[in-house]
Amino acid sequence: MASDFRSALSVATGDPPDLILLDVMLPGADGFEVCLQLKANPRTRNIPVIFLSAQTDPDYIVKGFSAGGVDYIAKPFRAKETLARVETHLRLKKTLEEKERLLRRVAESEKIYRTIVETIPEIIFKLDPERNIIFANPAFKFLGYEPCELIGQPIGRFLATEDPETLLPALATQGVGPLSTSNLEVKIKNHPDSVLADTFETTAFLVDSFGLWDVPDEWVLKKDIEKNFLGTLCIGRSVSK
Repeated sequence: MASDFRSALSVATGDPPDLILLDVMLPGADGFEVCLQLKANPRTRNIPVIFLSAQTDPDYIVKGFSAGGVDYIAKPFRAKETLARVETHLRLKKTLEEKERLLRRVAESEKIYRTIVETIPEIIFKLDPERNIIFANPAFKFLGYEPCELIGQPIGRFLATEDPETLLPALATQGVGPLSTSNLEVKIKNHPDSVLADTFETTAFLVDSFGLWDVPDEWVLKKDIEKNFLGTLCIGRSVSK
């Protein structure tokens, strides 16, 4: 426990507590100023602060929240109520910290996946339910295409096939799990201005396609489940011809 604002700041920054009960009236300063300094310090800004004060004027309460406090308890305070509020804010702090950790892990995972998608030689593209391209990775540059120029284009425009009625449903599959498409041979037209086009009109790929739904894969085949088809994810590795 600290009895003045300097010792309060020193204690809080030296070994940050999980929560701070802060009296509005402190020797040498008011609690609002102390709270503002705590919130300005990266080491202490996330510590929940509960104000204690005999002042019940609404302006004081508003000032406390404006300074960064999470609660305001009027004196004389009741022990059970104060403990209940402390426990509530401690649980909330723990929940927020867990959420932040989860978001950091997700961000790190997304960064890893993004790096993989952007650097691997396999082509990766995503189709909407109408079989239009809504994502293409940089591997398409080897065929002479900038990924951005493919967006919104029907995939059929880039396929070299004499039987599109058979190829397109298999490529833009709605199937998941064992019903997804595996090792489908697909020939993609090389861009006329690409280096490959001087020698080959097309590049052959073996494509794995996976239907994307708004429910888990194991629910897709259940008839009593409401679900929506979102499109298809396709991954193709080039094959020598």
